[in-house]
Amino acid sequence: MEANVRDETHLYLGRHYRLRLVEGSVQAVKLTQGRIEISLPDPFDDRRVKTLLESWYREKSMFHFQSLFDKHFIIFSGVSVREKPLLRIRNLRTRWGSISDDNVLTLNLQLIRAPRECIEYVIVHELCHLKHHNHNSEFYMLLEKHLPGWKRLKSKLELSLS
Repeated sequence: MEANVRDETHLYLGRHYRLRLVEGSVQAVKLTQGRIEISLPDPFDDRRVKTLLESWYREKSMFHFQSLFDKHFIIFSGVSVREKPLLRIRNLRTRWGSISDDNVLTLNLQLIRAPRECIEYVIVHELCHLKHHNHNSEFYMLLEKHLPGWKRLKSKLELSLS
């Protein structure tokens, strides 16, 4: 089994990890020894490496986003008469997240690269829209109530993924 450490790093939950490609019969992606290790039959197949990495990010996103969403929705469940929104993950061009009138919370897949507390900020921000649809003073008071220090987290998010 041959290993190839690429001179590239990838962000995951706010930390940089070097990419390590390993020739192997089983395709897999895992975090190990401070690296993201991808095992596949042809470690020089850049397209397949990219596909496996994106699939891994998507899987990790669903786990972490759902966990944070569930944690915070319990707090917000009394804020609105709406049922619990459906969580969807997409590659968004200009937003970190949004909540639609048809009760779908969409989060940007790229958020998985940000620190966990920044992901939490986006989720709480969107949940505040269950009560206040606009960014008015009541919206920001609710955001401050449920996530004191949100301004610092917003700045950290913008800096960490810029």
